[in-house]
Amino acid sequence: MIDMSVSIVIPTHNREAAMTKFLFISHFFPPTGGAGVQRSSKFVKFLPDAGLLPVVVTGKLNPADRWTPEDRTLMADVPEELPVYRADWNMKEENSVLRLKQRQEAYMNAAETAIHEHRPEFIFVSMSPFQDTEIAIRLSQKYELPWIADLRDPWALDEFQVYRSFAHRLAELRKMRKSLASAAGIIMNTPVARDRLLAAFPEFRNRPVTSITNGFDPEDVPPAGVRTRGEKFRIVHTGSFHTRMGMHQKSKRAIYWILGRCESGMEILPRSPYYLLEALERISRTDPAIHEALEVVFAGVMSDADKELISRSGVASKVQVTGYLGHSESAKETASADLLFLPLHGLKPGRCASIVPGKTYEYIGSGNPILAALPDGDAKCFVEASGNCRVTEPDNVEGIAEGIRYFFRQWESGTLSHTRDPSVMKAFERRTLTAQLADFLKGIDNQVDRHWA
Repeated sequence: MIDMSVSIVIPTHNREAAMTKFLFISHFFPPTGGAGVQRSSKFVKFLPDAGLLPVVVTGKLNPADRWTPEDRTLMADVPEELPVYRADWNMKEENSVLRLKQRQEAYMNAAETAIHEHRPEFIFVSMSPFQDTEIAIRLSQKYELPWIADLRDPWALDEFQVYRSFAHRLAELRKMRKSLASAAGIIMNTPVARDRLLAAFPEFRNRPVTSITNGFDPEDVPPAGVRTRGEKFRIVHTGSFHTRMGMHQKSKRAIYWILGRCESGMEILPRSPYYLLEALERISRTDPAIHEALEVVFAGVMSDADKELISRSGVASKVQVTGYLGHSESAKETASADLLFLPLHGLKPGRCASIVPGKTYEYIGSGNPILAALPDGDAKCFVEASGNCRVTEPDNVEGIAEGIRYFFRQWESGTLSHTRDPSVMKAFERRTLTAQLADFLKGIDNQVDRHWA
């Protein structure tokens, strides 16, 4: 990787000269860690093999932010020849408006330097932050380059988002429509999100719009194969919970409803250990043999609300909390599981979730059994199609408990399977998904004149 924190001119290598260069704007990029980084780091890992060279514009490391921890192991995904320009601004600026303005100008400066030195053919921006559409639009207008929006989350169409009021939700929806209006192409990261985008903004049907999911890299999470039974029945959850948000919604339900702060029927609390802990408490009373054999691991950053919920439960002695783990260490925890727990928020019947937690794909890639507490939507479809899983409603305590009993019986008898449908696994490999992205980007590039010819 060639870091362009200070602008320098590099010689053009033969391989680079044969590639189509494009500006790749992504706030979340190594050595920043966390779930938001995986999509960008894997795209840049495999895109050069498809004849596309990303010229990356990103920010400086900010490990003080919970959502941007440091994980230098992810630098292994960044090819050595990849140009990376890092915008630098005052992250400690207390005025949020001024801090945002400084950030955008820093990104503009870094991007313009990258454009002048590498002459990219188009602009690709991975979001969130969704304010980065403004950077892409300004660059597109100034340099007459098409820009492509890659939405890791469905922005104002995300049913999980909580707003100050329904009016704020509508304002964000208008902002989304206006911001994406000039995009030459739009990528959503689930099929449901793509369908929801086209239903909300039918005028986008006359332009390239696709869905490219997240996935897993077999080099990170190799399939488990057949395993020898350990001494403990190990249940693992990786990543973050949303306990504080869920408890707040639960205690202020009337206010949420009056203000229209979230979508009707959307329940946040299932995206926490709340219902799993209740199921484990029920098992401790009804199935002491299972309780005795249990080992529960929460691998990831735990908030104070998470820790309090665990400590107040009757099964706290069974729970191990690892704290933040780098991606490679988190993948090891996934691989070590006898059962992986996958929760998502609740929705009213007939409503499909538009998001799929990033951990879902690595759970699938591990081959290990999955206990999924999910509403209807892509996450449920993907898990069910992969096999070796049990699915229940997000807040169904007995359903979660019965899923644990089901897999425990297999573990106890030595028949617990660690295999999955290979065709489904292949579809979610990062190399496969990056090939889809390359085809989409080349299709757009072929529709426009070569800007630097």
